[in-house]
This record gives sequence, C-alpha cells and structure tokens, in this order.
Amino acid sequence: MFKKINLIILAEIILFLGLFISILLKPESLSINNGISYFGIIGRTIPTYILSLVGSSLIIAYFSFFNIKKFYLIKYLLIFIFIFVIGLVIFPYNINNFYSKMHELFGVLIFVSELVISFYIAIIFKKRWINSFLLFIELIAGILSAFYLNPSTGFLLQSQMLYQLAFGLILIINKNTLQQEVKKDP
Repeated sequence: MFKKINLIILAEIILFLGLFISILLKPESLSINNGISYFGIIGRTIPTYILSLVGSSLIIAYFSFFNIKKFYLIKYLLIFIFIFVIGLVIFPYNINNFYSKMHELFGVLIFVSELVISFYIAIIFKKRWINSFLLFIELIAGILSAFYLNPSTGFLLQSQMLYQLAFGLILIINKNTLQQEVKKDP
C-alpha cells in the first residue's frame, strides 16, 4: 500500500491540513504574533497540533529509514527531526521556564536540521536552480521567523508555515534522488 503513496506528499498534507484546521478552530491565531507552537497550548487545537506535527514527522522518518540508502546525513537528520518534534510537543512553552527553554531548544534543532538538509540538497543534488530557489525562500522565511519571535504583532505563524512549505517542497522535488541505491562494485 505505501509503495503507491508518495509519503513525503502525504506528510505535507497531514502537516498543513492540521495547521489549517487549527487556524479554523482558532482564527485569531492569524492576527496575533504566535507561531505554530501556539496551537500546542490551546485546548481545542492541541489534538490537531500533535497529530499534524507528530504524524507528518513520523511519516518522513519512516520514508527516510526505509527509502534513503545513500545520503546518510539526510537520512539521520530526518529521523532526528521526528525525535525533536516529540520533544517540542512534550514541552509546551507556557508551563514554566524550563519547559519554555526545552521547547525553544527542540524548535531550534528542527529548524537547523531542516536548513542543513536543504543546504546539502541545494549543493549536492541536481535541479540546482529550483533547490536554490526553495532554499532562498526557506532562508527568508527563517529570518522572518527569527525576526517575529519577540514582537507582539507580526507574522510568525505565516513565516514558519512558509519555511515548512519550502522545506517540504525540497524533499518532494528530490524524492527520487533521495531514493537512489548505493552503487556496488562488481
């Protein structure tokens, strides 16, 4: 069954469907300057937040574990991202200072891991112009996300979603290259 489904596209659908449902459940999230993690502290959006983040990263980790045979840096970083997402979900930022710092640490680990993967793909893989363009979008969205972390108004949620979209598209576009077999010498 899973062979016919593009797992990376499925993961992206789960992520963004969950985020859009969370936005529908809490539409004011678009006008206040809170990021994706905001949905992890609001009772009615916690289930969609957890399912979308954990579900999508689990599918990507599954894809990585079983399908990436050659690019070990990418393979292990994608698996680690799943672990970091679990940490992000377990430590909501609004409990206390320790939870907030742990949440921040896991968030940074996710974003940095995704950026390292994107840089690697943009440098090593073919389709350089599209990979470079998506990396550029990801960098701009990452800078905007960092900029909007502290102000009371801004576009933190939107910039984080753009970052995730660019990263997901890089994986989707390079899926076939990621699945290349290791060449064995005869």
